[in-house]
Amino acid sequence: MKRFVILISIIIAAIAFSPVAVSAAEPSKNVRVGWYESPFNSMDAAGRRSGYAYEYQMKIAAYSGWEYTYVSGSWPDLMQMLIEGKIDLLSDVSYTEERADKMLFADLPMGTEEYVIFISPKNKDITADDLSTLNGKRIGVNKGSLQAGLFVSWAKEHNVDAELLELTSNEVTAEEMLETGKLDAYITLNAYGDPKKMVPVCKIGSSDFFFAVNKDRPDLLSDLNDAQDRIQGEDPYYNQRMYEKHIQRFGTNAFLTDDEKEWLTNHGKIRVGYQDRYLAFCAKDPETGELTGALKDYLEYASDCVSNTHIDFEPIAFQTAEAALTALENGEVDCVFPANLSNYDGERMHIEMTPPLMRTDIFAVIRQNDREGFANKDRVVVAVNEGNPNYDAFLLDNYPEWRTVYYPTTPDCLKAVSDNIADCVLISSFRYNNISRYCERYRLTTFATGIALDYCFAVRSGDTMLYSVLAKTTGLVPSSTVDAALSHYMTEDAKRSLSDLLYDNIGVVSVVTAAIVLLILFLLFRSMRSEKRARDLISATETDELTGLYNRDYFFQYAYRMYMENRNIPRDAIVLNIEQFHTINALNGWEFGDQILRTLAGEIRSVAKEGAGIAGRFGADRFDIYFRSTDDYQRIFDRLQGRLKAVAPEASVRLRMGVMPWQEELEPIQQFDMARTACNMARGHYMDHLIVFDEKVRSRELNDQLLQNDLQRALDAFEFEVYYQPKYDIQAEPPKLIGAEALIRWQHPQLGMVPPDSFIPLFEQNGKIGDVDKYVWAQTARQIARWRTEFGITLPVSVNLSRVDVFDPTLEETLDEILEQNGLDHDALKLEITESAYTGNSDRVIRVAEDLHNK
Repeated sequence: MKRFVILISIIIAAIAFSPVAVSAAEPSKNVRVGWYESPFNSMDAAGRRSGYAYEYQMKIAAYSGWEYTYVSGSWPDLMQMLIEGKIDLLSDVSYTEERADKMLFADLPMGTEEYVIFISPKNKDITADDLSTLNGKRIGVNKGSLQAGLFVSWAKEHNVDAELLELTSNEVTAEEMLETGKLDAYITLNAYGDPKKMVPVCKIGSSDFFFAVNKDRPDLLSDLNDAQDRIQGEDPYYNQRMYEKHIQRFGTNAFLTDDEKEWLTNHGKIRVGYQDRYLAFCAKDPETGELTGALKDYLEYASDCVSNTHIDFEPIAFQTAEAALTALENGEVDCVFPANLSNYDGERMHIEMTPPLMRTDIFAVIRQNDREGFANKDRVVVAVNEGNPNYDAFLLDNYPEWRTVYYPTTPDCLKAVSDNIADCVLISSFRYNNISRYCERYRLTTFATGIALDYCFAVRSGDTMLYSVLAKTTGLVPSSTVDAALSHYMTEDAKRSLSDLLYDNIGVVSVVTAAIVLLILFLLFRSMRSEKRARDLISATETDELTGLYNRDYFFQYAYRMYMENRNIPRDAIVLNIEQFHTINALNGWEFGDQILRTLAGEIRSVAKEGAGIAGRFGADRFDIYFRSTDDYQRIFDRLQGRLKAVAPEASVRLRMGVMPWQEELEPIQQFDMARTACNMARGHYMDHLIVFDEKVRSRELNDQLLQNDLQRALDAFEFEVYYQPKYDIQAEPPKLIGAEALIRWQHPQLGMVPPDSFIPLFEQNGKIGDVDKYVWAQTARQIARWRTEFGITLPVSVNLSRVDVFDPTLEETLDEILEQNGLDHDALKLEITESAYTGNSDRVIRVAEDLHNK
């Protein structure tokens, strides 16, 4: 037995100490992928990649684990490199039997593309309505591309006799050849057309396009097929979404055809019937009589969204959607918004729905005590506005078993729910603000249905040209523009009418006696509360130790009490900040900084006291004042600024001040949010140290947000235009050109030409100015290289270096790369350090400047 135990122990030990095979994860495959500048592959000034093919490749890498090495070149050159085995993968390759012998094709296409003949906008000899004008013309096409063969077949079919030139250059070179007349026309993909440099004439064909793989790498093809299968399984509409994201707003989609332009010229303004009193979507402004709402913003953008013409719209208001559809049937309008009819209803009414231009989530407004059980209700009665076929169609499509009762107005529908006649009312999520007061009155709440409703234009069947024009605008107006408009208009409070006020106070006359008794009781109660409040205030210690002003929590608590107890007394909100206070502390010491804060706080306390208000200090250098309304804000600002100047005449301490004047029903916390926004807008402005929040400021805030949202797209689409102001040595005779200065402007598709003072301070504040600077450096370097090629001289150009650039650890590397790409020396770009870069960072600026100078 003892021997048996020993034997077992030896076996266990042998197993425990024997080597164990461990499977290591396979290393990632490095794939050499072709990179050609186009909507498929693009790179911004900061070197960040994007595009149809790039995004698709990154999705494939998520499933395959691939890593990429990018090999740049023109598409024809890259095709040859794929055949020769110098790269492993190339996108946007159409299948032919000849190519299938030289490369491997994925099982699934990455999309479908159209091939179009483009000409220069200056070319008036070639027209789409007379293809014989192509005869004898020089037409360029990428060497080895599918479109070369397609054109030969197309030309034979249409009796076109033209000279076909096969090119190995990229799209930019082809555009330049069109511009200079070396080519009369150029055949390329629909998506490649730049509206400023190339306009479409006609389509010659289309085909699916694929990823193509080096014939010696079947392992990559297996990975690719597996990844694409997974992508399509994850999202069957992935290719379509990629097309809509990267391609749809380019090429021929951005143009009207000659037939569409002719129809538009003959027809004139497009009359748009819309439903009144339907914010945030659309409404007739009661003061101006003009259209307001998201539809207004949409039509303004759509007017100039196509590249080769302007579209005029004439909005016409109707009381109901049904009335607008009747006007459409009678020919009084050309289209109607909002509309959402099923195909069956549309066919029955001889109406077509365009692609949707807006989308909204649908809420059910229900009684508060029905919230828990509403989802499980078997029988639901829904109240619907009379004359709104959109909701009728929505109910038939999604809730056919619900019973419908009709009422003239939405408030009537809500009253029916409150009275237990109906169980719910369906509303758009963007319209809740307009009914919120009724929901409060009737103790109603919302329930998310989880279903969205698309809103389209309704067009008469047979109006094919109108349908085509409107359908193009839905693809060209960005969804971000529509979403921003809906968000903006949904926040506009619906105005209370006299009837609303009378309804809310209908019982006052009948309870006058009771009201007097309640008033007496209220006064007694308030007296008791006042005594308690006095005791609380006496014992309160929630003040700032340095200045004696209230801290944040106590300030807002006290301000809210003042507001609730005397809501009829107008009070303004003021927010103050000391410009660059941390720099003042750094230069003069903390004791000096504390003296500044105590002095300013004392003057602020006096201002607040004179206005029967309160004041608080938040953080290091922010002060808030809540006091009786005034209109002399400049006097208050000058008084506070003068006090600082008196105590520190040599320190140049500057204030900035934001004001939100009193508005009825606006609580203090909201007032101070708006005042803080105004104060922030004064940051960095040399003139506007005092800003009062008004519609202009609100508009500026929205405009700033739009610019921030659009920055990346603008960089990718080269919307920024760089101009060059010459510099002369005036001491020479005659004056001698010695350099230039780069100036930037933004050609915004919605706002037009945006001057630099409208976006540079904004991007300096949010840290995005570095992206703009790199864009300017890259564009300027390319221009210097062009001048050198054309004129044989290197003309130095001055460009800005901002605070963000100074702290960028890759600054020198970025500059070196830009100069190397363009074959330039370091003295070609003259870096001018902006004033903002010196603010609190002088040592760093000097060090960076010395490092760059030593190069």
